[in-house]
Amino acid sequence: MHKKRGQASTFMIIGVTALLLIILIFFLRDSLREKFRGAINEEEYLSSQLNQIRKNINSCVVKETEIAAKILGESGGHFNPEEYISYHGQKISTLCSNIKIEKKCSAKPIDISELNQRLSEHLKSKVKNCIDLGGYRKKDYKLSDEEFALSANIQEKSIIVEVDYPITLTLENKQAKMSQIINNVKIPLGAGVILANNIIGQEATYGKFDVITASLVSLGKYTIRERKSYPHKIYIIDFGNYVFNLGIEGET
Repeated sequence: MHKKRGQASTFMIIGVTALLLIILIFFLRDSLREKFRGAINEEEYLSSQLNQIRKNINSCVVKETEIAAKILGESGGHFNPEEYISYHGQKISTLCSNIKIEKKCSAKPIDISELNQRLSEHLKSKVKNCIDLGGYRKKDYKLSDEEFALSANIQEKSIIVEVDYPITLTLENKQAKMSQIINNVKIPLGAGVILANNIIGQEATYGKFDVITASLVSLGKYTIRERKSYPHKIYIIDFGNYVFNLGIEGET
């Protein structure tokens, strides 16, 4: 009987010891991995770390660009429009101002170069604040970074975001470097601007726009709807997964 109890105690001690060892390895796994890389080449290690940083930056670029493009689309090309029409709680930029006693309006088309500048300035601060390098600065290498720069170029079906952010990882006498990252974010903001300027031109010339014909001609690429926010008009350009709105001021 005593022998069986002794064996049970021995197995229990072994089990507890094994469990403690597993827990210890779990908590020390990152430290052990870095200290005992062994056959892992230092250059490959730094390169893999740099790839993780690049993924972090790309993720921030895509996320913040999608958010910014959504705001610009819903509000008619401005982050916080000064001249706007309220429609269901949304501020929509007035892109064609009323001319007294006329059906036509005074066009204020969207300048794509100015929109690129607004988007670039907005994304520069948003993406920079999104990027988190804190965990990488605590690793067994030295992380050095330089000034952050960003530019956005709106295309018809996408937004090309170019980030210039020099980062160097140094471990003993080995280095890995990166600087420029270019991301092509698939959002038809540019197409929305082109169509919006077309609508504005028609309203400024004829005082109306044929949404049915325009939607049919698109062959399913988009639909255009006209709504009223009396006495104003709202045009909604719907690409299915992206919307661009614009306002036409009416006679008050």
